[in-house]
Amino acid sequence: MAVAAQVPTDNRYEALAQELETAALLVPTPESGLTGEATTYFPAIFDLLGGCAHPFYRRFSSSPSPELRRAALNWLQLIQSRHKMCKSSAGKVN
Repeated sequence: MAVAAQVPTDNRYEALAQELETAALLVPTPESGLTGEATTYFPAIFDLLGGCAHPFYRRFSSSPSPELRRAALNWLQLIQSRHKMCKSSAGKVN
């Protein structure tokens, strides 16, 4: 196993984003009208991971909650508009 300092930053960010996505899948989706606290930490996720947060926001983009879905789509559009996609692929986390 590689030491964290030896792994390229984009790979670490992408792996972290995928772990966040996996964690998000384990949390029940809030009902319509109740976004929970998800949208309150969306900005921090972007600040931390930039474009590597794409998998995390993608998880919420199909939420039955219109508020949550709209917030996730806004962040996905921001990533795309700033061309901030991850440059590497860390592999899908199941």
